[in-house]
Order: sequence, then structure tokens, then C-alpha cells
Amino acid sequence: MKKPLFYLPLLGWLICSSCNSNPHAQNQNQKQGSDSVGKNTIVGIRHQFKSFPVGQALNFVPCIQNSAQTYCLYLPKNYDTSKSWAAIYFFDAHARGKLPVNKYKALADKYQVILIGSNNSQNGMQPEAYERIASTLFHATQTVLNISPTKIITAGFSGGGKVAAGIALKNSAVASVISCGAGMEMDHLGSSYFNYITVVGKGDFNYWDMIATDQQLNNTPLKHLLLTFNGIHEWPDVETMSEAINFAINPSNNTKTNAIDASLEKKENELRNSYTKAFQTEDAIFWLDEINKLNSGYDHGKTEDERWMNRRLLSFINMMTYMRLSDMLNNKQLDAARPYLNVFKASDPKNPDGPYLTADWYALRGDNQDAFSSLSEALKLGYDDFAHFSGDRMLANMQNENGYKYIYKKLSN
Repeated sequence: MKKPLFYLPLLGWLICSSCNSNPHAQNQNQKQGSDSVGKNTIVGIRHQFKSFPVGQALNFVPCIQNSAQTYCLYLPKNYDTSKSWAAIYFFDAHARGKLPVNKYKALADKYQVILIGSNNSQNGMQPEAYERIASTLFHATQTVLNISPTKIITAGFSGGGKVAAGIALKNSAVASVISCGAGMEMDHLGSSYFNYITVVGKGDFNYWDMIATDQQLNNTPLKHLLLTFNGIHEWPDVETMSEAINFAINPSNNTKTNAIDASLEKKENELRNSYTKAFQTEDAIFWLDEINKLNSGYDHGKTEDERWMNRRLLSFINMMTYMRLSDMLNNKQLDAARPYLNVFKASDPKNPDGPYLTADWYALRGDNQDAFSSLSEALKLGYDDFAHFSGDRMLANMQNENGYKYIYKKLSN
């Protein structure tokens, strides 16, 4: 889902000792369906290696010590507990652990790595909540899976990218970080050491922040890599993630260079600043006209850099519109919100949040039938944010209807 997301400050981290532990798995064979128990000689954690189906994604695996916390799991087709494995922990901005795990599961077999996606970590949580989630997830998975203590990778998208980096800053067991769409707070780096892969879409409104992060890493001992792809603020395509995982597992001194036209940054920042001010004064008609100009620039720009600049500005308008619409809907300013639904859709027609916001608008008006129609359109475009949907108070008057129950079930699977 291509949801516009906000810049999030790096939250303080204090991962407890179970996260910082490096459980050495016992070298033992298992028969399918049986469990074996061994004792961790470092911190006393008792391994309980479990037999899970291999070669398929398990969307909701409960943590052994807290069943309210779950994760999505994919084990390579030849996984067994007789050897230790590399593992990638994914942190999505919207608690969609199954999204990256299912998207990249072919890469698990290619690189022989376990994929684990948190179904609980999402934007907007308190620091202690991230601490509990990370601690529980590390402890649970390293108890039931034979994970190498030297091959732990964290990966995240948007706010989840900051979570992934935050874990590595406090947990020396993390060897590499793959951060997609959100840079790292460099002043928190200190003496921490891990490999860092920056991944950003050429149309991402966070593009220049990510470029700056990679450039700052030139002044550190960290091995790092910058990867860009033809996309916006979203998890990258499989090919780009393949490059990221390859570097995370087999880091090298990076000799890859990316042609970045920094002269556009000043122009782009000036336009963004003017847009921020214009959102205080201009109406929806102005924005529809501006969107038409940017779409033309994206389609017919003189250079590729100029075209992607126009796309980033469209993403910026989309993000600002989302913020405005959310505020209007929360305050039930339905008449004022209606024209901005058109602005949001025009700035990113394929974004499923467009029809979802429209569903909220209809629901607040008491028009459940049109709300269901809009929700169905959102699903067709790829809407999959179960955490947001299940807690959306604007849909409260629809929860007893069959249409709502159907969507709830579909999103929760």
C-alpha cells in the first residue's frame, strides 16, 4: 500500500537482555513434527526448536511468551535445525508483517535466509512499545528457530526503517540494517557498528533525506550502500531488495556510485516550501491545476531527474492532502473535506487510501452502502492495513453489518 507517511523522529531504544542475547543453537537433527530442547549456554534461554512448514508463508505465528504478539514467518524450502541460519526481521510502518515476507519470500530461498515480519510494530507507538515488541520478537524467534547470532539483519519501511536502525543502535547482535524510505538519525550512531543499506524510490518524498543519510555515512567506518528504484514511498521491488540482501549478507567496500543531480534539490525544496504555505491559503481547484502541471512534467520532462522531481512533488502533495483530510474527517468537516478527496485521488490515482478515505467520508454521513463500495475499491487497489481498519472509529456504525465482517476477515488472514 502506498500510504503517505510522515517523518518520524528516531525513538529512544533500550532493548532488554533477551534481545541482546546471541543464543547458540544446538546442532541436532529433527524429524518432521517433533520438537527438541537444548540449553543456551550464554544466557540460559532454553531452545525449543519447532517444526514449521517450509517454503510457505505463515502469516500469524504467536510469540511463545505473549500470544497477543504475532509475526509472519517464511522458512527456506531446505530449512532444518541442524545448522544455524541468517534471519531478516522486517518492521513495516503499518504492522503488516506479511507484506514484506510474502513479497520477498523467493529471496529467502535464493539467499538461504529466514524471513520474519512483525505484525505489531507500526507508526505512532510509544518508545516502550517498540522496546517490548523487539524484545519479545527476538526472544520468541531465537528460541524456536536456529538463528545464527552473527547473521541477524533488521529491515524496515518508512517509520519501520527507523525502528530497524534503532534496534541496531542498541543491539550489537544486528549485523546489517536495510532501511527503505526513511533515513537514520546519524547523531545517535555513536560507536555502534553495522552495515547499512539505504533504499529509496526515485519518486519518494523522503528521497533527499535518504541521499543525505548515505552521504553522511561516508564519514563513518560503516560499510554502506545506496540503492534507488523506480517507485515512490513503498517497499522496493524484488530486484532491488535482492541487491540489498546480498550486500547485507556479504558486505563489501562499496564502489557503486549513483548519479545524483544535487542541483535539483534546492529547486525542489523551494517548491515544497511554497506548497506548504499554499496549503494554508489555496483551495482544491488550485491543487488540481498544480497536479495537472506536475503530471505533465512527469510525463514530458526534459530529463529523467526532472521527471522524478515532479513525481516526488506529487507524492508530497499527496502526503499533505492526506494530513489535511485526516484532520477534516476527525473533526467531521465533511463539506470541506469533499473536494480534497478529489485532490488526493488526482495526486495518486493508484493509492488505495483514496477510496478508503472516501469510505470514511461516506460512513460519517451515514451512507454505509457507498462506504462499502469505496472499501471494495480500496481492496482492489491493494489496501491491506488491517491494524488501521480494525481500529477505525469512523466505521464504528458499520461493524455489525456483513460487509464489514467480510472485509475484516479478508484483511485479518
